[in-house]
Amino acid sequence: MFDTTEWQREMLGKMQSKLFDSIQRDLNGIFRSSGIGIPSEIAHSIGTVLNDLFSIDPQSTAGVTLKKAPKDFGDKDNDRAIYNVIPGTNRARHKTDTLVVYCLGKDSLNTRLTGALDAVRGHRFENVIFVTSKWDISVITGNNAQRLLDLIEFSKDGTRFCFVLLSTSGISVIPVLIY
Repeated sequence: MFDTTEWQREMLGKMQSKLFDSIQRDLNGIFRSSGIGIPSEIAHSIGTVLNDLFSIDPQSTAGVTLKKAPKDFGDKDNDRAIYNVIPGTNRARHKTDTLVVYCLGKDSLNTRLTGALDAVRGHRFENVIFVTSKWDISVITGNNAQRLLDLIEFSKDGTRFCFVLLSTSGISVIPVLIY
């Protein structure tokens, strides 16, 4: 017979395993279906970063804690500067074709999306991967509809966007722009 704590740990362990399996199994498929042409090493790097930011927390109502992406996130697990990243103070030495934006934990979705659009405005990245643990359609509708228009315009100019939702159930694509 399980006590509550042991049962919780077992269930949380299964949830974490399911999430990590989903990250490694599904990222490449999500990128392919979104038309994002990136090497598998970038998907692997993103998966590694996400694994590092999740931790089991029996005190949390969800059973896990997703750490906020640190301000000095830089290009962790990106030693060869194969992509640019937001947030980060340790920028890749040069602009690459790919920008990865992390909006996790208590990060502001509005701030991260605005930062991503500003980055694309400054350098036309071919691929923009926006990984978030939260999504609210209001960031591209109503008073924020200009952001959606910017996304559409950048897409017409050749930038491919892929929005990825990270949850305790795994990862999935957010259909912000349909190509």
